This record gives sequence, C-alpha cells and structure tokens, in this order.
Amino acid sequence: MSDISNIREQIFLNNDTKRIVMKRNTERLNPHDHRNSAKRILNENLPNLEESNNRVIFLAVEVFHDRTYMAFDINHFTYDFHTAHLDKTILPVYSLRQVHKDRHWALIRLSQEDDDRLCIRLADLHEAHGYDVQLPIVEDHTSIIVHANPRSLVR
Repeated sequence: MSDISNIREQIFLNNDTKRIVMKRNTERLNPHDHRNSAKRILNENLPNLEESNNRVIFLAVEVFHDRTYMAFDINHFTYDFHTAHLDKTILPVYSLRQVHKDRHWALIRLSQEDDDRLCIRLADLHEAHGYDVQLPIVEDHTSIIVHANPRSLVR
C-alpha cells in the first residue's frame, strides 16, 4: 500500500507505455455530467495528472449502477484518435485502487487477458462513438445506449 504521491511516482517512474484503470463508486459522479465529474474525480485523486506534459490520455469512462471504470494511458505517444478504433496494440494494464476507503492506494498489474480485453473494449468504444466524440468517451450502462454515428458508417 502507498499514498497517492508514491503511486504517482510509480506511474511516471519511466517512459514505459501503460494503461491504468481506476474503479470508483458511481454515486460519486454527477448523473447529468459523467465526463466532467469523472475528470474531477481523477484530478482529486491524482492532482494535475492530465496536465503531465501530454503523458496522460484520459480515454474512457464506463458507468454502471454501482461502479464506474475510468481508463487512461500513460506515455502512449503513438495514440491516434482517428485510428484508435483499429488499434490492436496491447498495453500492460494496471488497476489503481483505493484500499479500505482510507488514504492508501494500490497499483496492481492485471493479467495479460485483461490487457487483451481492455484493448478490444477501447477500440470498440472508439468505433461505436464515432469521430465527433470528445475524450474521455463516456458509455453509460445505466440508461439506453445508442451509437448514432459509428466510425464504420463514415466512408
């Protein structure tokens, strides 16, 4: 277990590309503005993370009734929004978790299966939400999901 400053240090220890998933209670989100409240939560827990010299890309927020998952990449300098729906680059995935609701955090390396699964899921989200979406992409599983402008329809 570590405090958040130690976790931040671990995240930026080197220039290795990695993907991080943070899980939080959905009740902490504003139900009318998932994107900005997810950014607020990220900044509360990892201050100034998004402003880390373009080393962080906040990719997606998936909202479920009890839990919300936020995915962001670190040092993914080859990320291209316009081709992300085709990108099959497998990145190592880490779970960032708060332990026992106190100030201690854990950064846990997930399995290679999780690496594959999240890679496919993020490509699917880019495909489904089209080119007009802004990052992070928000998928709200608490209501009806409509993908009105998937990338495969744009030619």
